[in-house]
Amino acid sequence: MLKPAAAQSGYGSSPEFLLTSVNARSGQVHSDALRWRLIEEEWDYYWTRSVEDWDYRIEYYEQGVRASGMVGVNSASNLGQATLTLLALSHGCYKLELLPEIG
Repeated sequence: MLKPAAAQSGYGSSPEFLLTSVNARSGQVHSDALRWRLIEEEWDYYWTRSVEDWDYRIEYYEQGVRASGMVGVNSASNLGQATLTLLALSHGCYKLELLPEIG
């Protein structure tokens, strides 16, 4: 589970997230290390004309990985929770991905 530590982060701030590692099947705390990636996204509107109306769709595309790393989530010492603090971000749209540790 991932949630922002604060209600919002201002321009140039370092966003902080609270992580809880939980097994999806059992709901119990799952001790693990997690890989994370911060991906910058862009988007475009595409307008189409139907019989009587205009319609649009939004397509997102990735600009690239801006940061990545590992975060340890230790169930014995902190109930499967950890804090992830990112470097200050410039204006834009970002996606944070959490992935299981490999290897």
